Amino acid sequence: MRQFQSTIAIYALLTAACLTLVEGVSRPISFVWFAVVFTGICVWIWWTGEPTLAANPPILASTLLIWFALTISFLSSPNISGLLRLGAFIGISGGLIFGFSNVFNPANVYRAVAWVGASVTLISLPTVFVGELGPLGVWRTATLFGVSYSIPLSVFDNPNTLGLIAAVGATGAAGEVLSARSTVSKVDNSQEIIVDGVIAEVLLVICTLGVVFSTGRGALLALVVGVGILLFIYGFGRDIAAIATVCGGLVLVGAIAIAAHLLPGPEIFQNIDLSGRGVLWRSVIQAVGERPLFGFGPGATDDALSQFVPEDSGYVGVAPHSSYFRMFFIGGIVGGIGYLSLCVSALRRALIDATPQGATTAAMIVAIFVMLIFEGVTVFGLHPVSVMGALTIGFVQLSDRTTRSICLSWDSLPPKIDAAVQNSFLRTIAENSHLFGVVNRRRNR
Repeated sequence: MRQFQSTIAIYALLTAACLTLVEGVSRPISFVWFAVVFTGICVWIWWTGEPTLAANPPILASTLLIWFALTISFLSSPNISGLLRLGAFIGISGGLIFGFSNVFNPANVYRAVAWVGASVTLISLPTVFVGELGPLGVWRTATLFGVSYSIPLSVFDNPNTLGLIAAVGATGAAGEVLSARSTVSKVDNSQEIIVDGVIAEVLLVICTLGVVFSTGRGALLALVVGVGILLFIYGFGRDIAAIATVCGGLVLVGAIAIAAHLLPGPEIFQNIDLSGRGVLWRSVIQAVGERPLFGFGPGATDDALSQFVPEDSGYVGVAPHSSYFRMFFIGGIVGGIGYLSLCVSALRRALIDATPQGATTAAMIVAIFVMLIFEGVTVFGLHPVSVMGALTIGFVQLSDRTTRSICLSWDSLPPKIDAAVQNSFLRTIAENSHLFGVVNRRRNR
């Protein structure tokens, strides 16, 4: 029963996140509904079992540094928008990273996001061939292999949103396909695994169509990289996959920096079209120079960046269009370094994750981090990619069996110390805590 309830909670959370981007739905209403769903899941967790917060020290320290920077920047320029965002960044994203990951099974989450990605794609497919269809709009006409088609919007107002959600879903489906194929030969009764694998293959195809038809280059690149990580892990092992990820990441970042004219380099990279992102990113760097430590705050609008964007560029009033540059803009050097540290810590743990769903977790982390290069959303917030990013970071915290994670469980009685705790630092925390017990987390997911 609890497993069924958990599945319902996962779908409710992802659907509520998508609803915040649905065309025609009031933003305040969708935000309130997300808060209701989130609160309902928290109550369910409390009612059905002991609530637990788990945190890997590097990830926790990085997150706290980000929250500190955003809080200071908010206090320097307080506004309602900043207050709401700061509350979501701390309360909701904190719950997803440090709480929900202990309740949700990663396999169920990856399967759910594949179904969600396939669903929003299926809704949009008729418009690819016939154009606008009732409330389902299209972006413009495009050509693929000499055939004209309409770029679908699905239920959103931007095709990039469809592409991002479909890419995350395709990565989750690809992980399930490869997991099923590697497992089917190791068990006696494999019929159910075969059926699950076939369903995952269908979801993978549908989600991939959503990525391709949306024409989102960032989403397509993220999907290719995510599936590539999966193939490397299953084909060559984690060590080779980790080396390939690091080397490929350095090449990708270098190429993008050259394309944005942040670094000198070969002309072939300088000619890459980033759709104005280079102008925006250079403007962010200039803006950070004005407020270097803590940035412009979580409530900073696109207009705050406009004063640094050249008037003749055509991008005045446009958002930074990069998660990493956005965090430096709103959180300054302190928040930006904290954000990079969070991403690096999560990536390191994901690449050494030996759990059954570790390969999919690694692919999901890498795919999302690639998306965030070109999109302004972060792993904090209500965007579907933000929610998946936060959950996936939560999953990697408990993946590395060689590194301890701090686990805090609410208890009205004096704290109890798990016999397995050997670390003197954790013991010190436990001895000075009156409301929380600290235990060494060694949970196989």
